[in-house]
Amino acid sequence: MRSTARLPGRVLVTGAGGFAARPLLARLAEVVDPDGGHVAVFGPSGADAPAKLPACFRPEACDLARPGAIDAILGSAKPDII
Repeated sequence: MRSTARLPGRVLVTGAGGFAARPLLARLAEVVDPDGGHVAVFGPSGADAPAKLPACFRPEACDLARPGAIDAILGSAKPDII
């Protein structure tokens, strides 16, 4: 049985194009505020972003080899949960 509990705060999911993150994003979409400004972080080109991302998540491409890239995303997203 699934919980009906809500997850408070803004969520940032790293590696969002990965095998485990795809079902995680779908499940999170059921329990987060739909207007919460959540972010899903993909690889530098964004090519690993799924064709259908839950509407409550904004896709962000990030090249971890670029100094300051993740800091910029953290600064703009201001997540409560990563």
